[in-house]
Formats: sequence, structure tokens, C-alpha cells
Amino acid sequence: MGSRTWNLEQLHAEDSSYRYTGALMGDLEFTLRQQLLGPSALFRTGLARKEPDAIENPSLETLDALLGLAELDSGNRLARARQIQWFARLGVEDPGALCRERAFLGLAQAAQALAPIEPEAGPKPAEASSQAALSSVLGELVRTARAASERGLSAADAATRRADLEASCELVRTRALDFGGARRALEVATSLAESYGFDDPRMASLAALVEHLERRCAARALAIGLGDRSGLALGAALQATIALYGAQILPGVLNQLRPDSDPLVVRAVLDGLERHGLQRKVDGGPPAEELIRQQELALIEIVLTRSESELRVAAMRVLSRHAASLQGEGALESLREEDWQRWHEQRQLARRTAEGPGL
Repeated sequence: MGSRTWNLEQLHAEDSSYRYTGALMGDLEFTLRQQLLGPSALFRTGLARKEPDAIENPSLETLDALLGLAELDSGNRLARARQIQWFARLGVEDPGALCRERAFLGLAQAAQALAPIEPEAGPKPAEASSQAALSSVLGELVRTARAASERGLSAADAATRRADLEASCELVRTRALDFGGARRALEVATSLAESYGFDDPRMASLAALVEHLERRCAARALAIGLGDRSGLALGAALQATIALYGAQILPGVLNQLRPDSDPLVVRAVLDGLERHGLQRKVDGGPPAEELIRQQELALIEIVLTRSESELRVAAMRVLSRHAASLQGEGALESLREEDWQRWHEQRQLARRTAEGPGL
């Protein structure tokens, strides 16, 4: 894990723009320099340090590091926290659409154990905790974690310090964190848990805070990713949202598609519908019959208006699955646009007939 996160730090400035010089390392070199020689006198004399070199293609190097990060076992608490920290950050902030796409796909995998995670926009800028306020509460978190980690304390002192740590964790939880604040808090909390132990009973509240911040970062990243201007990154953010929140996101996205929507986004929506079927319930949405009607209409529009044959075929496959769920054997299975237009008109007529004459 160390070389992946090290390289991502080398490749990105604080604002996540690319750096074109850095000391990139492979696994073996990182182990030798940072873990074996790092703590020794050799590091202090410079023998273990690596001088920065030119980085010709930071986007490609980032992509390679993200792929390596995704290979780590998300069942390991430290690995998962670092994965979510970096996947969320670069899914939102990396300059390259390919890297943002890969980061969101990695986020879907890394945060699976935390699902469901609903996309959640951050607070308004005027309502978000300031950097100074966040620095203060994170400083208190560091102080109380260090105090709680001390050994040889009396039972009373140990209990008091655990209570202080719990209070500090709760203070971080209650902050109005925007995306930047959430990922900063996750980085600090994860580093503390790494130092003192995720499984140490004295650090139970700290481990719980890390999990809370993992969810917060993922939720903020998903919400931002669903507004990405790149169809490639937006499609991946949509896939991650389906994986972490559920298919109920699909009807809303489907109804927002326009004739000029990016084909990659349309394809991601259709793939989700083909896999999960048309949705009958959405939190805060219309009744099931109206929701189905809206999805049918949006799919028919894709069949009749999109110029890409691949998208028309995908929409007809979704409609075929839907028709089979309604009618069973003998339901319409066709890749002819006119068949589905006729089917839709018959469905509309049947609905009007069932509703009866207007008053």
C-alpha cells in the first residue's frame, strides 16, 4: 500500500493538480527506503532519500497507482480508509477524466462494505466549517488520541482519557464538512488509527470516526461526480452510485437525459436498468404506476430519437425485459423501433381506458 499512496502524493499538489517532478518508487524500493532505512541514521544522512526526477506523464502514472491501490484488500481497515481517501479525492479533483473514471470505479469497490451510501451534497460555503475551525478540532483529536494511547495509567485516568477522545471524535462528527474538509479529517483520523491501532479498545471511538468519515467522503464524492462534465467520469460515478446506494437513482437520471446527453452516460443508465429492471419505488418519488410510465416514456424516446444504434438496441433490451415481467411468455421481444412505438401506444391506450372518462 505504501508505494501507491506515496506515489499519489508525489504526483499531486495539495489542490490535486499534477506535479511534473517527484520521487516515484516501486514496492521494493519504497520498502527499502522508507520502511527499512527510513527510521535509521542512513535516512537522516540522506542515503535513504530519493531525489525527485522529471515525470513525463503524471496522468498515466496516476492511473497506474490507482490500479495498484484497487488491488489492495478492502477488508483491511487501514487499506480501505486509504483507498476511500484517495479514490474520493481523485474521483472529484484529478485533472484527467480517465483517472476520475478509474477512481470512481475503485470507490465503488472499496466502500462496498459501507453501503448503502446516499450521494450527499456538502454544506453551502458560508455554512461549512472554516479551515481554522477544522484545524482546531483536528488538533484536539490528535492530542486526545495521543493521551488515550499512553500505557500504565490508572483505571480512572484511562477512562477519563477515553472519554476525552470520544468527545473529540464527536466534535469532528458534528462539524459541517464540505468535501475538502471531510477528506482532510479522514486523512488525519486514519493516520492516528494507523499509529495507535484500529483494533485497540482504547481507540474504539477513533476507529468509528474513521468509518463515519469514510461514508461522508464517499457520499460527497458521489454527489459531485454525478455532475461531472466528462461523460466518462460521470458514467463511472453513476456506476459507483448504483453499487453503493442502489438502483433507485436510475429513474431520476433517466428522466434527465436529453437527446444530446453523452452516449457514455446513457449507456451507463441503460446498463443499470438492464441489470436491475425498471424501478417501482423511489424515496420521495411518484406512485409505482406513474414511475413506471415515466421510465417507459424515457426509454421509448431513446429508441426513437437517439442516432446511436447501440443505445437504441440497449433501450429495446431493457423494454423487452420489462415487457416480460408484465406479460410473461409471449411478451414482445423485438429490436424494431416501430414495434416498441406500437407497444407504447397500446400501453398508453390501456391506461386511459382503465382510468375511465374524465369528469
